[in-house]
Amino acid sequence: MNGRFFSLNSLRSNGAVWPLTYALFLTLLFAAALLHGRFKINTNLFDILPVSSSLKNISKADAVLGEKTSRGFYILVESREFADAKKAAELFYQKCISASVSDDLFDDISLYIDDNVTAQVLDYLYQYRYALLDSGTINLLETGGAEIIAEEGIANAFSIFNIVPLDNIETDPFFLTGRHAVRFLSKVLQQGGSMSPRENVLSAVYGGKHYVMIRGAFSKDGVSLTSNENAVGEIYDFAGQIKKQLRDVDFIYSGVPFHVYESSQNAQSEISIISSLSMLAVILIFLFVFRDFIPILFSFTSISLSIAAGTAAVLLFFSEIHILTFVFGTTLIGICVDYALHYFVIRLRTAESGNIIRRHIFRALLLCFASTEIAFTALFFAPFTLLKQFSVFLFFGAANSFLTAICIFPLLPASRAIKKVNETSAEKTIHLNFFARVSILSVFAVLFSTVLFINRKNIRIENNISDLYTMSGRLKESEKKANAALNYGASGSYFIVEGENAEDVLIKESWLINRLDESIKNGVLSSYMAASVFMPPLETQKKSISASEKLVPFAEKQLAYLGFTDTAAFMSDFNLNERNYIEFEDIPSYLQDIVSNLWLGEIDGRYYTCVLPLHVKDEAILRGLAGENSAVHFINKARIISAELDALTRTMLQFFAAAFAVVSVILFICYRLKNTIKILLSVLFAISSVLATLSFFNVPFGFFPAAAIILIFGLGVDYMIFSIDSSCMRESFFAVKLSWITTELSFGALALSSFTPVHIFGLTVFSGLFAVFISVVLLNSRNFV
Repeated sequence: MNGRFFSLNSLRSNGAVWPLTYALFLTLLFAAALLHGRFKINTNLFDILPVSSSLKNISKADAVLGEKTSRGFYILVESREFADAKKAAELFYQKCISASVSDDLFDDISLYIDDNVTAQVLDYLYQYRYALLDSGTINLLETGGAEIIAEEGIANAFSIFNIVPLDNIETDPFFLTGRHAVRFLSKVLQQGGSMSPRENVLSAVYGGKHYVMIRGAFSKDGVSLTSNENAVGEIYDFAGQIKKQLRDVDFIYSGVPFHVYESSQNAQSEISIISSLSMLAVILIFLFVFRDFIPILFSFTSISLSIAAGTAAVLLFFSEIHILTFVFGTTLIGICVDYALHYFVIRLRTAESGNIIRRHIFRALLLCFASTEIAFTALFFAPFTLLKQFSVFLFFGAANSFLTAICIFPLLPASRAIKKVNETSAEKTIHLNFFARVSILSVFAVLFSTVLFINRKNIRIENNISDLYTMSGRLKESEKKANAALNYGASGSYFIVEGENAEDVLIKESWLINRLDESIKNGVLSSYMAASVFMPPLETQKKSISASEKLVPFAEKQLAYLGFTDTAAFMSDFNLNERNYIEFEDIPSYLQDIVSNLWLGEIDGRYYTCVLPLHVKDEAILRGLAGENSAVHFINKARIISAELDALTRTMLQFFAAAFAVVSVILFICYRLKNTIKILLSVLFAISSVLATLSFFNVPFGFFPAAAIILIFGLGVDYMIFSIDSSCMRESFFAVKLSWITTELSFGALALSSFTPVHIFGLTVFSGLFAVFISVVLLNSRNFV
């Protein structure tokens, strides 16, 4: 026991406990991360969105639907001549097929349609004509309207616009096949919008040009930006090659994968640019100030290890790290360099040893570290994965930077080139009296208040996820052309229906489509896509067959009108089909593809389907329909998540208030009331600056500004602590000034980002820290320049 204590005391006396503490921190962190398992980099822009609490009960079903749709795509080949558009589409399709065979880029891709699609659908409608009656026809038959059905059948049979062959008229005298065909074929065509079959492909004419459609879904590997060959990039290459062969063709792209690819490519590009510029600026500042490579070498080693520590911690907590965490994480450059600057500035200007320098700055450094970590911890409690990752990244990155400054830097020898500070140096003390300082602060306060008053209507808590991503000009034009040519009508809103089993969910969906049929008559929407249209529940099929029996008494008269004198063929066929129920396998393959996109299947013991309304004119009425049935959920993802972000913004402000209260107590314990008030006033001054800046640029106070406020709080407290708590006040203020400059450079670079949330985050922190620095200068009795 005594030997152990002696050993520990020996370590302390030799100062070895400090580097051992740091080594233990890094070893445990990296070892835990490596032993945790497989990791991945998440490059999907849409994965930064929070999971809405209102969707939690159907979140897995919504995720399955998202998986189905997020990898789907349309490509339209455009040309003035149909033959050229088709030829280009065929060349493109062959290239995709060849590439997919070798690289597995697609789960599905199709150009050609079967010549017999219409015939297959009509055969299906004929075979199951008694089981497929719509609710309106069933109601009509059950209320004595069989004669009306018979008369309509006669009219349709002799119509010149008849699309159904009359080959089976003897067994289908009421023309039920034709009655179904109008409804079914319109639903089938809705799958391709304005597209119609022509020479074995789907095509449309819009604006004097022909469009040929290629449809498909990428494989998971095909859309992964971490794979060697990305399918979207290959598609662009194929299109470029074909456009060189056929000059009069163009390619129109529509689908989530194209947007994810572009946004992720931009993110990776911005990471390298922002990181490089921030790093270069900090290096130049260090060279100018220190004229020595030791501070640069050790500071940037600390930054690199801090980024590595932050990354390892995020992977340990989440098993993945989002690419935007790296974008936000570049702010760590400015934060981590603060601790190094405070150490190396004092080292530059004194002849004291590392241990003495550590004693000078330890209390202030520890308080700064504590306040910063409290702010980062508040971010972790936000129910938003990206902010959680950012919180962990910064928490452990800052911890590494703090430990480096107090454990490793003091091991360096004292600086041999000491820069003395005196009154004749370029850095002079300006003694501003109390009135002068209050006057200057008042000018800024009036300026902020004036801007806030003029732009008071712009101050609001508001989040809009459509602002998270701005389409490039090329993709924007593609989507416009695709929407115009397809005329598909999907608005981004949809229903998810849940049930206890397959039959139950189809029954619930049938209730919904009956209500949607009523809404179509009232002009609320034009159409919809639903699985039960093509595969009705067994209960509905039985009801349909039962209602069909009302037609039997009219069969003899109906057949006589059509020139048949014998009902034997009709009765034989009716009796044969009376128990002819539809199973999924009975549906033609073309319809199966449509149904499979809408059928979500079994998830955790319950069944789910999707109903997609088209050309919606009044979304509120559809939301009201869902409110009538607890099994039906109407989802407008953009609206729901935006509302969720509004709630999270308010929650973040509560986190800020909690962090503010905790840090206030700590500061009051460590400092006099006067200094505590100074520190807290600087934070409030910064918040006023942020609100004025956001209102001036008409940027709503959303989730990202709220997160930025917490970060400003942590950093702002650091600056004030070092300006009032140090035996080397002049040196500490110089370090504060340098750290403010480097941090502003980091966030200024973020403010130049094309990603709106990153841009707003950088702009907010930049303006807030600017106000903090002004308050640091003016709230102290001695003012430095």
